[in-house]
Amino acid sequence: MKNLTKFQLVLLGLFFVAILAGVASFALYKGGKSGPGAVNLTIWGPTDASYSAFVESFSQETETANVYVAKSEAAFERDLISAIADGVAPDIVIFPESFFTAVASRLMVIPYDSYPIRDFKDTFLEEGGMFLTEQGVAALPLSVDPLVLYWNRDSFSAAGLPRPPEFWEEMFYVVSRLAKRTEKGEVVSPALAFGEYGNVNHAKEILSALLLQAGTPIIGKTPEGFNAVLADSVGQLYPAVSVLSFYTDFANPLKTVYSWNKSFPPAKDYFLAGALPIYIGFASEFKEIREKNPNLNFDVSRLPQLKDSKNKITFGKMRAVAVLKTSRNISAAVSRIYLLTDKNAGLLWSAKTGLPSARRDLLFTDQTNPARAIFDQSALWARGWPDPSPSATSAIFQRMVEAVVTGRLSVSEAVGQANTELSALIGR
Repeated sequence: MKNLTKFQLVLLGLFFVAILAGVASFALYKGGKSGPGAVNLTIWGPTDASYSAFVESFSQETETANVYVAKSEAAFERDLISAIADGVAPDIVIFPESFFTAVASRLMVIPYDSYPIRDFKDTFLEEGGMFLTEQGVAALPLSVDPLVLYWNRDSFSAAGLPRPPEFWEEMFYVVSRLAKRTEKGEVVSPALAFGEYGNVNHAKEILSALLLQAGTPIIGKTPEGFNAVLADSVGQLYPAVSVLSFYTDFANPLKTVYSWNKSFPPAKDYFLAGALPIYIGFASEFKEIREKNPNLNFDVSRLPQLKDSKNKITFGKMRAVAVLKTSRNISAAVSRIYLLTDKNAGLLWSAKTGLPSARRDLLFTDQTNPARAIFDQSALWARGWPDPSPSATSAIFQRMVEAVVTGRLSVSEAVGQANTELSALIGR
């Protein structure tokens, strides 16, 4: 040490200080970001454990820690309003597309000069466009869960059918080959769970897909807000009337496609038991079906389309992430939602769940999984609509279907009544 110059001594001293600073920083980082510059963000999201695990995986990425609070869809809006009123609202919310209309006014909008609309459209799937406002981006798409068709390969083989229907027009023939009825016309072995509401899983979403395919957005957007367009015509046609007639025919004993009634158990349970050849559900159900009945020889296909339509559409449950206006950590919260929706996050999401990210650049990246290819294609087709109240609109759809099935109203009358109820709901 006696031979060290003054410059070397100073340099060693600075090096020693740097080491101490690095150790201190590492300790703070590993200790939950409790340092003076640390930020804790509260994030509300779904009760699905995959979301909490996904969000928590980013808690050690930056000087920002996440506190994840799981909220059921039934309690989400009510609890959020209460939390805002009490001054204890979260910084960030992860919500389904069906809740956007209800929460839009509470979200911080990112102006287009900060997030250009061109960048948004190039990055995210078509359905994500519902989160674009005149002022900017209200939420960033995180994930999408498209509606798909599950089919029992053994049932199709036994009926001499090589594949599931690609178009709805083919469904009449497919059902006639798969369904079994007595001489009196009673269904003893159904083919497709259509026509009813209470025992058809995702009946509202199935009807939504059919309506969107037929050309009606259900709820239209105007400069003044929203309006119900369920009963509107498209040219000389009334899409909703055609859709409701098609759907309810499968529960009408007088129709040749009669295949389902309210005496049957829930469609998903029947499919799992191997008793229902066709089940329309979400991509996220694939793993559950496989685990609950490992012996079920099933496969997955895209939702059938209208033969003469140029557009390919299915319904998609899209989750988005957004910052609340009331957040006390706006800058950190915006940075966090960028992180949760970037390419690396999308790769992590798909790896954890086997489901598509909402990012265009991450579709068709897994060529080894045939089911994933169907999910990715369906994600591109996914659409939604501005639902003013998920529970209320579900009740409206149920009344519409049951009014026709019971003969209380004609198809056109049921559509008209549902449109009136939607208008009243929007006007509240």
